[in-house]
Amino acid sequence: MTGAGSTHTPDARFDRTIRALGQSGVNRLATTHLAVVGCGGLGSIMAEEFTRYGIGQLTLIDPDVVEESNLPRLFGAFPADVGRPKVEVVRDHLARIDENVRATTVQDRVENATPALREVDLIVAGLDRVSTRQWLNAYAVQHRTPYVDAGVIITTSGTEETETGTAPHIETMDGYIQVVLPGHSACFACLNRGDPERARIERLTEEEREEELARGYIDETQLSPEPAVVPLNGVVASKTVQLVAKLVTGYAEPPDYLHFEGVSNDLTTLSTTPRPDCPLCNPGTDQDLDLEADFDLTPAENDPDPETDQ
Repeated sequence: MTGAGSTHTPDARFDRTIRALGQSGVNRLATTHLAVVGCGGLGSIMAEEFTRYGIGQLTLIDPDVVEESNLPRLFGAFPADVGRPKVEVVRDHLARIDENVRATTVQDRVENATPALREVDLIVAGLDRVSTRQWLNAYAVQHRTPYVDAGVIITTSGTEETETGTAPHIETMDGYIQVVLPGHSACFACLNRGDPERARIERLTEEEREEELARGYIDETQLSPEPAVVPLNGVVASKTVQLVAKLVTGYAEPPDYLHFEGVSNDLTTLSTTPRPDCPLCNPGTDQDLDLEADFDLTPAENDPDPETDQ
């Protein structure tokens, strides 16, 4: 399918990808429907890379509008976009990349977007809210939907003198990706992921937060935005897209958990298993999930070898 007046063909557009993954691999990408939850610094990069990789359909979910502080990290956003819904900015950016992209938008919290989630094959999220990621984890397990969670954390302490002046001392620049395949790999609850206190604070109403601030139960630092930079986002977003491609096409076995540390440049991958006593993903409840039927994970015969990881 090509746009009106287009002289390009799908085979020409994805020629280099076909040489890496084979026609069958590209076909698998083209028939996959992903939800990208969170269209900020991580999600906007992932959405662009998924489009360039040939993912067939994207549902973009985010309640927020573009703020000036988003501009350095939100791919496709320009100063004139401040105040526009992030999902619309990203959707328009994807259409400039590929006029045939199928991208739908939901400008709402994902907790209110369950009808859209029911239509997708796989959920990918780049969120900074612990409570929302916990909700997605529970949804994925309960509905047997594969879920890939990506995030970054930059830890600073004190200040230090640099050639250009005083700056925070960066201790770590962590990126992480977890694959939740219900009944096959661990979920958030299995690994005890997520700060319960932060999740509790996120769920407070504005009035409740003000009251707890006044009483000293929480302080302003717990409500402040986290540090974020585009290079770390780019590394984690690209590794997430690569991992999803492995999962969808079957050209290699994806890790269940990946950790990247940007100061030392260390990369660690892990395999996980569901915890037998996990209240969410007891492996005895995975009878409805058929990953091989859903994704045809086995590599196709006679396809050329894909590119190796760099």
